[in-house]
Amino acid sequence: MSSFPSLSTQRIVLSSFSTLTDTSAVFAYGSDPEVARFTSWMPHKSPADSAAWIEQINDTDSAESGRRHHCWAIRIRGDGTAVGAIEFAQGPSDVARVDFVLARSLWAKGLMTEAVEAVIGWAFRALPELSSILSGGLAANVGSIRVMQKCGLTLERKEYLAFAKFGDTTHEVLHYRIEREAWTRLHP
Repeated sequence: MSSFPSLSTQRIVLSSFSTLTDTSAVFAYGSDPEVARFTSWMPHKSPADSAAWIEQINDTDSAESGRRHHCWAIRIRGDGTAVGAIEFAQGPSDVARVDFVLARSLWAKGLMTEAVEAVIGWAFRALPELSSILSGGLAANVGSIRVMQKCGLTLERKEYLAFAKFGDTTHEVLHYRIEREAWTRLHP
């Protein structure tokens, strides 16, 4: 995966996942029902689920112009253990989406905000065709909504959707966006 961009901040390193070294770490957070509660996926039932997820995200990695797709392992600097993931998906070429998950023991420490800011900053620097980045989630996921707000994303719209994962019950979903110009104002 020579096209895979590694990113780093003061406290974290964002790099590719490896089934050889990351399966047990992904299983540790991916099997936690509280971590999976607001995601689109069910808690991992076995390390095989985590290995399959890693293989799937590595298979979808793309550096194709206008269709970039990367899913970074979030690692604490100096440790190397995968403690979460942040996914970037571009398409159409001027719009991308960022989604993220983090081990529960690291919630409310600012690490996810750091990771999201790193990915958004990389995207706007590396992809001149990109005009905006989206994110979103269930309104009940207060922590993730707060990350989006701290990163400068603003509420674009609300909707109510039914999800099979939740027994087809309806939930409020919030959609956030940041435009290149707004990011540039916040990060001159």
